[in-house]
Amino acid sequence: GLIGSTAKGGSGKPIDFYKTKEFFDKNLIATNSQIDYFLQCWNKEFKNELLELYKPKKYKFEPPIKKKENYNFKEYGIISNQYSKLEVSKLKRKYEKEKIIKYDWVILTRFDVLILKPINIDNLDNNKFYTLGPKYHHSDSCKCVFCDQKNPMHGLNDFLFIASSKNMDKFSELFYHLDE
Repeated sequence: GLIGSTAKGGSGKPIDFYKTKEFFDKNLIATNSQIDYFLQCWNKEFKNELLELYKPKKYKFEPPIKKKENYNFKEYGIISNQYSKLEVSKLKRKYEKEKIIKYDWVILTRFDVLILKPINIDNLDNNKFYTLGPKYHHSDSCKCVFCDQKNPMHGLNDFLFIASSKNMDKFSELFYHLDE
């Protein structure tokens, strides 16, 4: 998806994606045996830097999907986010098929997320699907739509997901069911 920026929708100054990779190296690679990267990104202007930094097994740089007139900013963000998850999962699946392998674990995250604490996937149960994020997005006293768990629009943070390859594939196909 988007690299991330200082303003909503990628309109501000780009974030320091080198910092993100530094924290990946420190808190993911240092605690796990091998990590392969797959990238789907809207920001073609950073293609060379990202390919050099991550050395992905497969990647896709493309323009953002077109916003339909009947979608508001939030709906467009959800659709774009789910599309990115689907596309990067397709890249992983294609690689698995080509190499006749199946990843034990898949970690799905964003370019603008710093992983501040080590994550050792050896301590996780491969039959479970993990998501990271506070129960309340802002604070337990906040009553916004994201923090109010009784509100039907309450949602998960999309910062980090960890699951088996099979379960991540299922999760990525949510894009096909957004109208439901």
